[in-house]
Amino acid sequence: MRSKDKKNLLYNSLLALILCLVCIVCILSVMLFLQTLEGQDSSQQTSSSQLALTGQSQSSASQESSKKEAESKPQELVKGSNHNQAASAYAYKAQDVRKLLYDPKASDKKIVFLTFDDGVNFEVTPKILDVLKAKQVPATFFVIGKTVGDKTRPLLERQIREGHAIGIHSYSHDYNRLFPGGVVDVNQVVKEVKETQASMQEVLGRDFHTAVWRYPGGHMSWKGTEELDASLKKLDVDWMDWNGMSGDAETPSARPTTPSDMLAYMEKSFYVAPDAKVRVILMHDASDKQLTIEALPHIIDYFKSQGYEFGVLT
Repeated sequence: MRSKDKKNLLYNSLLALILCLVCIVCILSVMLFLQTLEGQDSSQQTSSSQLALTGQSQSSASQESSKKEAESKPQELVKGSNHNQAASAYAYKAQDVRKLLYDPKASDKKIVFLTFDDGVNFEVTPKILDVLKAKQVPATFFVIGKTVGDKTRPLLERQIREGHAIGIHSYSHDYNRLFPGGVVDVNQVVKEVKETQASMQEVLGRDFHTAVWRYPGGHMSWKGTEELDASLKKLDVDWMDWNGMSGDAETPSARPTTPSDMLAYMEKSFYVAPDAKVRVILMHDASDKQLTIEALPHIIDYFKSQGYEFGVLT
């Protein structure tokens, strides 16, 4: 009996030891699981909007490779994009920026996107580019497709070379054709977006692709935009409006007449989002925009004095 009791005691001891080890493993597993959840919660607290302003998520190897390529070929077009290598450091997706336009808490970063619609224009566009170059800031040009061709090739190439981005502003800019009766003609707009994209690729190369477009008249002006937005999304194209403007497209009676008037007009236009830290400014590089050229240095100086960084839309 004593021998049997000893065996039972040994067996029970081993069983207890095994149970203790199992408990320890379970406790460690639970602790590891809780730490993982805590890490996920912490990362989720950083809003997607704020993440958008820190650039694309890349592996260390990918970031290093992109950095080296940007340093070695800064003026070269990034394949599948609308800007050059150097501009990758300050290029932001339109769909991310759009979420930040009216929410002052969405981003801690002050950034402005200067945008110009209705080009390419032989007289105004190069002068706008001259000002941007002198001030060393980038902009995004929303181009009308019918202006794209061999004659405007040098200006489009210059926009890419000097660190700007290019978007689509339809092919015709014909409201009656694009938005008959104030309603979006989805097929017509999609057709014009494709035509403009193709025209740009003929000029800038097959590696060019812009994923940002601006409605003539603005997204807010038309009915039926939801269906079009979904159709363009399938083409990897997203829309972009604005939350500030220079007033250079107002009727002559309401249009600013001096550079200081234009700056004041722009500041007043911020009422739509008075506390926003991210600004997208609507301007134009069409034929009658001499005042925009004159006011642009003052507009740039204003944002620099307010601590803004300058970005482009992609």
